[in-house]
Amino acid sequence: MFVRIISGVIAVALLFCILYLCPVWAIPLALMVLNVIAVHEFLAATKFVKNRAMLIAAVVFSTLVIPWVYRGADYTAANIAVFLFAAFLFALALGSQRQVTLEQIGGAFFAAIFIPLAFSSIIRIRLAEHGIYLILLPFICAYMTDTCAYFTGIFLGRTKMAPGISPKKSWEGSVGGMAGCVAGMFLYGLLLNLAFRFAVNWAILAFVGVFGSAAAQFGDLCFSYIKRQFGIKDYGRIIPGHGGVLDRCDSLLFAAPTVELILTITGGLLLTVT
Repeated sequence: MFVRIISGVIAVALLFCILYLCPVWAIPLALMVLNVIAVHEFLAATKFVKNRAMLIAAVVFSTLVIPWVYRGADYTAANIAVFLFAAFLFALALGSQRQVTLEQIGGAFFAAIFIPLAFSSIIRIRLAEHGIYLILLPFICAYMTDTCAYFTGIFLGRTKMAPGISPKKSWEGSVGGMAGCVAGMFLYGLLLNLAFRFAVNWAILAFVGVFGSAAAQFGDLCFSYIKRQFGIKDYGRIIPGHGGVLDRCDSLLFAAPTVELILTITGGLLLTVT
């Protein structure tokens, strides 16, 4: 537990440094690093990709998605790149004399597309109006939910949520995680209101908290489902006490796009300058 807490404190300090003390381009750079590790962890842990050329292709393609989003996201170029990537995967499969399976192709394609696109939501939130303040929202959703669900589950957890997928998760923990997330959102909204003089739409902020927390828990369960299917305890060991990047970012991969979607739908009404 001590190692887990120390690792968490260091991670939070590093996060704030990247988000608020470094230039904006440091965010996509950091996400590119996380993406390389996450995609490699996923493909190595699941053994989806035993072909080295396919593994390299998936990692390289996925890494290019993030600067593509940061530079403006030309969708014509993206369609061509996706087609070429898929064709390359099938070319490797055809040349492997049936050693590469369709499941492996699908796993490589999923990892190389989903993981970087989910991370890219963080970039789009940062580049939006008031993005320097909004960018913290998906992290609050993911990590307040994880932390509050964990401790609520320890002390109050009785009713198992999905024992075949994640035996330690309980409905009580889930409710506690969502309540903690909403509370964290309101505390952050209060900070924005008092310290930065923003008029905060509290209804939208609550909406972000509830659905962002639900998305975070859904993401956690999705990647736990993959773990159970492949007999994986952790995706990696790079973060002491936490496992791999995917073990720590699985909830963020679903929370960030959900927060971006809500912010897009509400059209900048969450924060207004007073």
